[in-house]
Amino acid sequence: DRLLPDSEVLAQVAERGLAFYRDGHNGRGRVMIQLADGELFRIDMPAPFNPWAWPLLLLVALVLGGVLAIALFLALREVDSNLRAVESVAVRIARGEMGARVEAGESRLVTRLAVSFNGMAEHIQRLVQVQREMIHAVSHELRTPVARIRFGVQMIEDCQDQEALQKQLDGI
Repeated sequence: DRLLPDSEVLAQVAERGLAFYRDGHNGRGRVMIQLADGELFRIDMPAPFNPWAWPLLLLVALVLGGVLAIALFLALREVDSNLRAVESVAVRIARGEMGARVEAGESRLVTRLAVSFNGMAEHIQRLVQVQREMIHAVSHELRTPVARIRFGVQMIEDCQDQEALQKQLDGI
């Protein structure tokens, strides 16, 4: 008796031969069928789909995690290749290739770094050029008095007269 549904469901089964109803305890769907010989069969439907079930949530989390991991890997690979390009230009500048520059394209993730690095390289190149010009000017300015002193010393070697020798020493 306890397996039988209420009287309304039994009335539908008697009238049509089958009835669909929901169990009052857990809300699951059930079908009651009456065979030709009068025997009743009860078919329990599976539990309704639960979109918040932990296996489904775990699957969604794994799929999202995998997609995010792949996206992060691809983005970091792009950043790594851009940083390697900046590193190779830095090595070239350290070797003395002052004209080396990082190509900064529109789609690069490290564009601001590349632009800043190129500005720094331009500034260093200008400083090195100014330093070379200054060293050249200083060495030229030092060579002129040294040459004059050397010439004066040679004149002293040839001097026989004390007055001429004093004049050369005063000039030096």
